[in-house]
Amino acid sequence: MNKRKLILTLITLLLVGGTAGLLVRVKAKQTLGRPGVATRPLPESKNLEVILPEYVLDYTSEVIEQDKNVVAALPPDTSYGQRRYQAPDGFWTQVNVVLMGADRTSHHKPQYCLEGAGWRIDAPNSRRETIRMERPHEYDLPVMKILVTRDVEHNGQRQTLRGVYVYWFVAEDALSGEPSGFERM
Repeated sequence: MNKRKLILTLITLLLVGGTAGLLVRVKAKQTLGRPGVATRPLPESKNLEVILPEYVLDYTSEVIEQDKNVVAALPPDTSYGQRRYQAPDGFWTQVNVVLMGADRTSHHKPQYCLEGAGWRIDAPNSRRETIRMERPHEYDLPVMKILVTRDVEHNGQRQTLRGVYVYWFVAEDALSGEPSGFERM
């Protein structure tokens, strides 16, 4: 091996080793903050139970078990909460919470899961918005609003379902509804 190749090989090894050392050091100092939602420990588990309110306005509600495909696809330290709320007139809405653990791969844009579940996203009409919150104090909640459509067959007839999916990312001291995901990272 000539001198030039040896120097380039040594420089490459130093850069790779230095980067590996830096990543190990950063990971050792990284800690998870407290969740930005109400939780309680699950018995005999490192995961948490997300506590969603049972009563909202005059809606009835029921806890929805997390889909097995979602649980299988996301890291085992991911925690979930899911509840469906139904108004007296039949209108219903579903609330989902996904809490990442130390493995950050559960923290991704919901568009991937929506499309994977068969929903078509109406991108031109989906956008970032704010929702004025009055409790527990006044603030503007940044959210991403996605309009979705899905064709299904029900009782032998083809139907088009339409939905509005609203999401935001929350941590102990931070909120983000930024669509690129840059703020959440």
